[in-house]
Amino acid sequence: MRQRPTVQHWIACLEVQVVPPVAVNNFYNLLRVGPVHVLPADTEFPASFAQLDLFARFFDGIGVWDFEVQTLWVDAPGKGSEVALLGPQRIHFRAGEPVRDYNFRLSNLPLPGVGRYQFQLWILGRRRRRLIAIEFLEVTKQP
Repeated sequence: MRQRPTVQHWIACLEVQVVPPVAVNNFYNLLRVGPVHVLPADTEFPASFAQLDLFARFFDGIGVWDFEVQTLWVDAPGKGSEVALLGPQRIHFRAGEPVRDYNFRLSNLPLPGVGRYQFQLWILGRRRRRLIAIEFLEVTKQP
């Protein structure tokens, strides 16, 4: 039996730390969370984030589900453009565990320019892909 999970929290941050010992119900420290990330003034584009974490808290899932994280540069010249796609990521949801936390880690995320970036969380079903969460992050440079 499968039951599609819902996502309650979908948060972009520059680092997620798992509080040991690692187990099923971990505590997480979400570090450097904010809607705007400021890069040094001398940053040249294209640039990248060495690491960007997207923390998800799921509820009521049962079974095995696949997810994708699509990153779009919303303020690209002309129209938004995709800059990265992570996945599929397979997550196991156990019966009797109503809450499941998961961290999606993007390594060397390309940043073609300043502006807003959108992080879309997609769940992959048997027949179609569904958008279940959206997070935004704005990238600027120091003056």
